[in-house]
Amino acid sequence: MKSTSKSAGLFLVCGTTNGFGKAVAEKLISNNYSVLGIARGKEELEKIQSTYPNQFEYVAGDLSKKETTEKISKQSEGRFINGIFINAGGPPAKTIEETSMEDWDQAYETLLRWKVDLVKNSYLSLNLRAMDEFSFWKAPLLSNLLKTLSLAPP
Repeated sequence: MKSTSKSAGLFLVCGTTNGFGKAVAEKLISNNYSVLGIARGKEELEKIQSTYPNQFEYVAGDLSKKETTEKISKQSEGRFINGIFINAGGPPAKTIEETSMEDWDQAYETLLRWKVDLVKNSYLSLNLRAMDEFSFWKAPLLSNLLKTLSLAPP
């Protein structure tokens, strides 16, 4: 179900069911923006949608899985995306001595790869001028990555 907020465009907010993601989604909604929330917890997403039926829609799924980023692309296709709040995952909760290379391979899959996929799939719908105001573009790792992918704003 697509939101019907009067605001122009849409914000994609990852990790919407708790913590920073939930706080960002609520702040955007309180400022009359539409939000496409993404998280694994479908029941919690449904609760948020019932609270904000005209401004909130969701995709339930694991962001590290290609099928989830494809659902996001399909649901946001042809729509003006104001911004993306990428917020999910963390490094292995181990010391460097305790980690294996398999841990780091898995961390790449769960921490970085899906973020690149999400940005690539959403790129044509992004309002780059609006995005420049957000720290997303200013984060050195993502900024360098976007330049490498030729996705960084001019």
